Amino acid sequence: MLARLEHAVEGADLPDEWKEELQDILESTYQDQRIAQNKNFFVYGKIYSNELLLIVSLYSKDDPTAIPTSCFLSADMQEKSPARKILNALVDATGIFLDSYFQDENWDEYQVQWTKEETKKVSFYYKVTRENIPLTLEANELLKE
Repeated sequence: MLARLEHAVEGADLPDEWKEELQDILESTYQDQRIAQNKNFFVYGKIYSNELLLIVSLYSKDDPTAIPTSCFLSADMQEKSPARKILNALVDATGIFLDSYFQDENWDEYQVQWTKEETKKVSFYYKVTRENIPLTLEANELLKE
């Protein structure tokens, strides 16, 4: 399970337009660092009735067996929560994480437990793991069958 909260109903995928926009922002903002480390980004997100989940993974372009770094961000949603405003705050938090990640060549500050933070007056939770998100999604699909 990728989400922070338990859900009886499957959430909606983050709109492709939003994911592509975030992917473009990440690739252009961190182009030099990404190229120097031979990394790519993978963006995944779900919108549930009570949670918005965003995951950004940084993985090796050339070595599919290399362990990625994945930043999970989750914010509580109410029925009339502005999803785009919450997503923008989570994107800012992603930038803070990536700035820290790329500043230290030996970065290893993994946080596998959900930790609460706040940015732009939006409370959110985050964790940073070594989970391979595309592989997890593929495994989840196989388990559904």
